[in-house]
Amino acid sequence: MINDQIHDLVASQVDLAIHITSSPLEDHVATRVCDIHWGLFCTPEYLAQAAVLIRSPADLKLARLITPLNQSHRLELRQGGEVTQVQCDPFIQSGDYQFLFNAAMEGLGVALLPRYAVQHALQRGQLVQVLETHQVKGVGSALYIVRAPNRQPSAATLALIDLLVSAIAQMAPSWSVPLPA
Repeated sequence: MINDQIHDLVASQVDLAIHITSSPLEDHVATRVCDIHWGLFCTPEYLAQAAVLIRSPADLKLARLITPLNQSHRLELRQGGEVTQVQCDPFIQSGDYQFLFNAAMEGLGVALLPRYAVQHALQRGQLVQVLETHQVKGVGSALYIVRAPNRQPSAATLALIDLLVSAIAQMAPSWSVPLPA
């Protein structure tokens, strides 16, 4: 099941979940798997027809922003040691990341998404990253596999956790891009 709103695994009858967060729930068993890198992405066509070129964080105020539901109305961008916060009014917000990705692919605006979600579209030139020298704070900085603490996991659940950790750890290096200092 893909659901951005599952927080109580026991009540939801879920054995384990993959969460992207900066602070996993303390009353669950969380295995940190990898860092998650966020960015701002849009189609080349959106950039070509945009009212303003996006060359600085301040230019985002004039862009149609597509953001996750849990994202505040303030984007935080870091370049080197300098942090810039931009007040924004998102054009589209949703807890459904596939919907956000599709909105970006349709040229509806600049989407704040985790890099793993757009990796293939970037490689094919369908999306481009704007302000690529900036690190953008998303709704979570790491990927965790989470399970309820009061349940003894089955051998199958433990095997699935091991498989997920191994598979994700192999893919994760391609999800980040070295940024200029």
